[in-house]
Formats: sequence, C-alpha cells, structure tokens
Amino acid sequence: MNGMVALSIENRKQFMSCLLGSDVFDGFQISEAVVRTSVTVSIDTHLTEGFYTAEELDSLGLKERASVPFSMMRQTLYELIRGTHTPLYFKFVLMLPPAGAAMLLQEADNGMTETDISGFFLNLTFQNGALRATTAVSYRSFPSDHSLDRLWDRSVRQLLEKNNIIFEETG
Repeated sequence: MNGMVALSIENRKQFMSCLLGSDVFDGFQISEAVVRTSVTVSIDTHLTEGFYTAEELDSLGLKERASVPFSMMRQTLYELIRGTHTPLYFKFVLMLPPAGAAMLLQEADNGMTETDISGFFLNLTFQNGALRATTAVSYRSFPSDHSLDRLWDRSVRQLLEKNNIIFEETG
C-alpha cells in the first residue's frame, strides 16, 4: 500500500452511531474485523465457498465479491461491542466494492484500471481511547501518479464531513 492519510476521530459517539447504528458505511465491504473485549474475536469476512448456491450469491449481490458487505456484519459487530465496558480494541478494514472502485477510477481519469489496484481501503481502529481512520490504496505495481490516493482521501473526508463526524488529520 502506498499513499494514505490518518485521521483522528474527535466525536467517537457520533462516528460509532453512523458506523454501527445506520447505513452510512453499508456501501463498503468488510475484509477484516477484530474486537477485543473480555475475549478477542477475529472474523474472517471472506465468503466461504460452497455456503451459498450460485443463485443465492446472485440474489444477494455477492457474485463478484470476495468479502461480505459491511451491512451483513453491522449487527454482529454492534452486538460484540455494545455493553457496559468499552472494548479495549477493535479494527475493521472496510473496502470499496468493485462498482465503487470503478467509479473512483473513472473519476480519476489517469489511465489506471481495476487491474492496476487491489483495492481502496478504510482502516478503522480503536485503541487506548483513540479512534482512528486511515485510508489506503493498494496497488498491484508502483504508480507514478498518486492522484488516485488524493481522490480516495478526499472521498473519505467528504463522507465523514457529510455525516457530521469531526476529525483531525494526524499523518
């Protein structure tokens, strides 16, 4: 992964309400989830081959996806986190689905295609009372043009601002 921006989320309650209590992040896939409370739960969110029939994959819109949509995991993650104690740690790795990646690539108009990148990621981590969002674009080969990184960073900032999430850039 190359270019990235790290954001410190200042209003954690608003962010968590958007993340787990609304559909704001439902357009993403989730490729990894780890929650540490009294125990550590690690969830492999890649689709298990053979669980769904081809027809079910098609009807659920999962045919072209390697990981499940965030919307399918949101309630499970909420149940893991809620309670009287704040989690010690969590990490959720969100990823734009293929259609979203294609739209960003088209908007960038820099000649890159879906074969040039592995994904657009939004890493969410909570540790030691701090909530951070880190953007990343994973390339299959080193790009000479980083306009795609800047476009992805701007898109994430706009999503947060649109949902009244206050953040500060930390790196």
